[in-house]
Amino acid sequence: MTRKDISEAISMVDDRFITETFHYAPHGKDNSPERIVEMNTYKKKTARRFIVPLVAIIAALLALGTVVYAANLFGIKEIWPKLSPDDAELPKAAEQHIQYHTETSETEDILWRVAESLCDDNKAIITVHVSSKGKYVLAPTDAALTDPLSVIGLAGEGTLGEYASSQGKTLMLVNAALDYEQLEISGASVYFENISTDEMAIMFSADLLQSFDKVDTYCTLVLHEAGTDNIQRLEIPITLTAGASNEIGIFSPVDAGAVPRIHIGDAVISETPLGISVEFLIEAEDRDALLDILKVECDELTGYQEICHYVDDVTGLEQIKMGQGTITDTLTVRFYDWDKQIIGTVVFKKQ
Repeated sequence: MTRKDISEAISMVDDRFITETFHYAPHGKDNSPERIVEMNTYKKKTARRFIVPLVAIIAALLALGTVVYAANLFGIKEIWPKLSPDDAELPKAAEQHIQYHTETSETEDILWRVAESLCDDNKAIITVHVSSKGKYVLAPTDAALTDPLSVIGLAGEGTLGEYASSQGKTLMLVNAALDYEQLEISGASVYFENISTDEMAIMFSADLLQSFDKVDTYCTLVLHEAGTDNIQRLEIPITLTAGASNEIGIFSPVDAGAVPRIHIGDAVISETPLGISVEFLIEAEDRDALLDILKVECDELTGYQEICHYVDDVTGLEQIKMGQGTITDTLTVRFYDWDKQIIGTVVFKKQ
């Protein structure tokens, strides 16, 4: 089974599995409360799994107040550790593949630009910098007039709406994204960080179902005036280039039924500029069996992102991305239930 086979297998996605999740961690991953908002009606355990096709998992780790703008403080390399397990830095091999862009767009009130991009065969990452020219207070797209000042990194009492009014400004909610349809994006996360009250850095990180070597596409900036229906969309054309990837091989499970009520397919393992990528299909006897899986862990890799895309009621595409380590002839994957107990261990061997 190849990447193409896997992509074709999940090409028809049931719209019932669309969800939106908003995740806050205003002052760091370790010491702040989290708020999870479920936008669908399925079992709550679906919150852990990233679901195709339009996942919007918005991680707003806003720890900075007003600082002087410096581009090198808000690039992919600098933001990466804030979102990585154990604050892991961007892999050295990936740094040489960062592209620096000069594309800008300007209106009477907004100046914005795509600053950087980094792509491999299953990931596309961009950073965007936005300035309101002093007219707006900028906040993440899911913020509200009644939210506390901590959402944009400020201390003190009062709400975002009250603060904006006191400054004689309007609260503007900001978001940025790449073209989901053209790039076949299965899911994405957006990181927001206020540089000051009227400047923002955004990192959009997308999971891809199809790889590309080079593609002409565009980035969209969405501006929503808080408390109104006024929405403005701006676009910048950009060219994305993916770093070269090497397929390590196709690995077959020694026991495809090692997880009860689950059948495990072959794994496609590749090495990319961002690390090692593993993909395999999970076919369950029923939906409950699929949802009973909380997470999977891989013995041979560290620092990875683990995602399961639900294809339909009983099928999932398991992806382990950006793993650091070495894969030789075997791969060991452990499956956990919602009690965090191991329900099965699958050993894959290279064909």
